[in-house]
Amino acid sequence: MTEKMPSLGTKKGMGMKNNHSPKRLVQNLELAEMIDSQAVQSMMDDFYRVARIPLSIIDLRGKVLVCVGWQDICVRYHRAHPETCKHCIESDIRLSAGISQGEFRLYKCLNNMWDIATPLFVCGKHVGNVFSGQFFFDDEPIEYDLFRSQARKYGFDENGYMAALESVPRLRRSQVEAGMSFFIKIVDVITNASYDNYKRAQSLAERDALMVSLRESRKDLNRAQAVALTGSWRMNVGRNELTWSEETYRIFGIPEGTPLTYEKFLNFVHPEDREYVDREWSAALRGKPYEIEHRIIVGDTMKWVREKAELEFDKEGLLLGGFGTVQDITERKLAEANRALLADTLRILNRGGDLHLRIAEALGLIRDTTGFDAVGLRLRMGDDCPYFEHKGFSEEFLREENSLCVKRLDGKILYDAEGRAVLECACGLILSGLADPSISCFTEGGSFWTNRSHELLALPREAGPRTNPRNRCIHAGYESVGLFPVRSGREIIGLLQLNGRRAGRFTPELIAFYETLAQNIGLALQRTMAEESLRESEEKYKNLYDEAPVGYVELDSEGRIDRVNRKMEEMLGYAAEEMIGEPMWNFVVEKSEAEEAIRAKLSGYELPSDALERSYKRKDGPPIPVLIKDRVARNSEGRVTRIRVTVQDITERKQMEEDLRRSRDELELHVRERTAELEIKNRELQEFTYIASHDLSEPLRKVETFGNLLMAKKADWLDDEGKDFISRMTGAATRMKELIDALLRYSRVETQGRDPVPVNLNNIAQTVASDLEVSIKKIGAHVEIGPLPIINGDPYQLRQLFQNLLSNSLKYCRSEVKTLVKIHGDEQGGMCTISVEDNGIGFDEKYLEKIFQPFQRLHGRNEYPGIGIGLAACKKIVERHGGTITASSIPGKGSIFIVTLPVDGTKATNNWK
Repeated sequence: MTEKMPSLGTKKGMGMKNNHSPKRLVQNLELAEMIDSQAVQSMMDDFYRVARIPLSIIDLRGKVLVCVGWQDICVRYHRAHPETCKHCIESDIRLSAGISQGEFRLYKCLNNMWDIATPLFVCGKHVGNVFSGQFFFDDEPIEYDLFRSQARKYGFDENGYMAALESVPRLRRSQVEAGMSFFIKIVDVITNASYDNYKRAQSLAERDALMVSLRESRKDLNRAQAVALTGSWRMNVGRNELTWSEETYRIFGIPEGTPLTYEKFLNFVHPEDREYVDREWSAALRGKPYEIEHRIIVGDTMKWVREKAELEFDKEGLLLGGFGTVQDITERKLAEANRALLADTLRILNRGGDLHLRIAEALGLIRDTTGFDAVGLRLRMGDDCPYFEHKGFSEEFLREENSLCVKRLDGKILYDAEGRAVLECACGLILSGLADPSISCFTEGGSFWTNRSHELLALPREAGPRTNPRNRCIHAGYESVGLFPVRSGREIIGLLQLNGRRAGRFTPELIAFYETLAQNIGLALQRTMAEESLRESEEKYKNLYDEAPVGYVELDSEGRIDRVNRKMEEMLGYAAEEMIGEPMWNFVVEKSEAEEAIRAKLSGYELPSDALERSYKRKDGPPIPVLIKDRVARNSEGRVTRIRVTVQDITERKQMEEDLRRSRDELELHVRERTAELEIKNRELQEFTYIASHDLSEPLRKVETFGNLLMAKKADWLDDEGKDFISRMTGAATRMKELIDALLRYSRVETQGRDPVPVNLNNIAQTVASDLEVSIKKIGAHVEIGPLPIINGDPYQLRQLFQNLLSNSLKYCRSEVKTLVKIHGDEQGGMCTISVEDNGIGFDEKYLEKIFQPFQRLHGRNEYPGIGIGLAACKKIVERHGGTITASSIPGKGSIFIVTLPVDGTKATNNWK
């Protein structure tokens, strides 16, 4: 026999003292948590030395908690091999299942040895089994062949296995039965004792946990009271005890644990509220409910509290004690006061009347309600922003602080690069919208505030947040200073200033409220300014309406007149009272037509909005012609509710139109008569021109002919002087003939023009170049004709135009260079541009106007032939076609003549006749 093996024994920490938690429920306990395994193991070891009966305690999971007398065959072989160990555990659990409490079962395990099992119950719950096993009865033979086959099957050392088999105890049946009965009883005692110990430990742990929970609950209660700003107190009259919670001490601002009395409590109550509080408490002692609100003084601040108490009395009505709460309602009271202040301020500003008086009253209310020493409202006036009204500032302070504009050395206002006046100090920053919220004294809303203004004096001038700080508020003793922008829309129109001599007057919550107050003051001022502007506009409109140089009439939804101006009264001779209420069409000569139009307008029918001419009836005198224009007004549903009519007296215009018509008729008559006279004169002029050209040309031809005959037949009779006379005579006759021909051509431009037809300018240019081919070849010139468009015009005059321009370029050529003439055209925007460019002698552009005048020449007749009529004729032709002609030139380099003509010829239509 061997003692229990270490590998199968209990481990440290398995006993009740170290392995269970009192917080666990009994129903969830394991067997190892109910017994002290080490103590039971020690006791069983002693028992084994006497009885030599192997025993073990195993839980329902198959875990061995206590064991004695385990044999080598089990430890070294059956429990060591996986398969046989599986048989052991299965025997411990399955074969032992279903045994009733107080009974035991004898069975052979799967490894063919005897085992005995009895269940362990605690509070009716099966928690494990007690086993005795690994033995043979002394009255039975051992099946050695079976165990040898097991040794071979599982690979055991057969000799060692059989030697271990011989060591297995052989017990009497009565011995086993007595041992099991004893062990069941002792284990039951140990289990129950361990369980009782567990319950006692659990009770102690629960008590400790409850105490911890109570302490945590008190902490939570204190924390909840701090969050809710509500403290509590309890009074025990019998013990003469008054207990305050932490929050109650904090609300009253005294150290926790300070001895308390009713008189000491009354000292904290605001002097104006003490009598009221004492009276209410006395009434509570008589049974009246105690629930009041009052003020207390905490240091240099005032708080509002709400108190409620429930007092306890005995049967005789004597006070036993009580419980009460104290709630800090300062924020609520402040919010209520702020809301009331805001409402009262807006009521004052919105009620109408003199603006100075209203603002002064509102500032007085703000000062009295908030307790600030001085309040002021700055409003923009031009470049500056002086105090519009104030309460509490001294006259000296106002003289120094009223203006904010920075002045130059010459006394004039300094402006920035954007043309805005530069404003000084913190007020200037707020009014200029330059507050920097990254600096603690400024807010996102553009305000400035400080609870200790004197600290700003310690800042270097360049490091301070203000522009050109004056420090006047600081020197005047104002520690708390707040500046809040007053806006109209997005524009800053002023600021609200709150100054207090006591430090610490502002909190972030109050700053937010004062910003709201300033914002609402801005809205009220914006409304006031809008109402004033509207009043002025209405006044101006009324003046304009009544004094307008035209009549105004307004019609209601039935077409009746409900408003007229003075001009309307003057035009019709009716008083306003005579017209108001009457249908408008009663005053129109075209009554039915006017009624139909007005009713159509009122029904929503859209008539043309052009002005109409009507005839209106006068009270005395003939009707007057008028020009009317109307406009409808609609409601939110789109229905026409009014018609506004403008009426203009057009009597003078009608008279002028009549005078103009008569003048036009007379002028047309004179024009027709004059046109007939001109046609006669034109025919006479044409006849004269023809006669003149014939009568003058015929003698000139005879002079030229006889001169040539004399030179041909009588030259021998003539000396040189005679020949010279004849040559001069014939030359003069020739020139006179050319002059007459030129004059005839020039006059025919006006008198013999033809109706426009489509003309291909390319063909015209080519024909002219062909006609002048002899002259071109004579000087060796090159004529380049580019693309030219087709236009509407007189083909004969256009041919004359090209011929004159080309002849001009050929005539004024330079002998030292090859003559080059370029003719090109372009069409764009309904206009045709023709250019004739040459490399001839050119001309000085100061003579540009002169060259287009008849008989104007820049060169002598001996230098270049001609009489100076060609370019004048070109100008005449171009103008007759509705175009223009000009030129540019460089002397010695050449010239370019530019002609612009309309493609469709419509601009010259009146000139064809």
